[in-house]
Amino acid sequence: MHSTELWVPTTLLVGWIYTLCWSASFYPQPLLNWQRKSTRGLAIDYLTINVLGFVCYLISTSALFFSALIRHQYTERHAAFSKPTVRSNDIAFAAHAVIMSTLTYTQFWPRIWGFRVYSCGHVKLLVTLVKYMPQVWVNYKRQSTDGWSIEQILLDFSGGVLSIVQLLIDASFQPDWSGVTGNPVKLGLGNITIFFDLIFITQHYLLYRHTGQGKVDESIGGTEQPLLANGPRP
Repeated sequence: MHSTELWVPTTLLVGWIYTLCWSASFYPQPLLNWQRKSTRGLAIDYLTINVLGFVCYLISTSALFFSALIRHQYTERHAAFSKPTVRSNDIAFAAHAVIMSTLTYTQFWPRIWGFRVYSCGHVKLLVTLVKYMPQVWVNYKRQSTDGWSIEQILLDFSGGVLSIVQLLIDASFQPDWSGVTGNPVKLGLGNITIFFDLIFITQHYLLYRHTGQGKVDESIGGTEQPLLANGPRP
């Protein structure tokens, strides 16, 4: 038997076995969520990225498999190969992955499944933690807070403080203080907000208070460059 005669059934066998293995991997998690009636412990951002990734993968593999134009362009770029190495099982896997990852993602929606949803709040905590970091770095790199509204920070800081105060007041009227720890998202949001707002306030009123107005450098797409009191930074 020629090598090509062995190659075709071998690649098909291996391809469909990997498709079955990878496809089967999508079932334990939603089944576990269903059994527990909760998505606690599962990161919603993982599933968000998963859905996006598999949608893109399905588009890519489908284009390489079905589009004559794209297959021709592929051949022109890879002259040693007659056609893309995309198989029907790749399409089947990608389509199944989109369906199952989307299904699992919907388990974070309590109105559909009736689960206890905690992870959405934890994702908000993560987003809040991450969103402030680039601005802290930009202010540090520019040695200036010019263009960054301190008014929004003062209001943000006030909101964070009052949010914690309300949480403490509400918890004080209960038999114990479990109302504070029982609302970790609100507690975390308030503390994270206060922490970063204090950094911004320190940058604006202490560290960079003598910094002059910035100027726009058109050569780098409008990115502002700081202009100190004694002249432009090198």
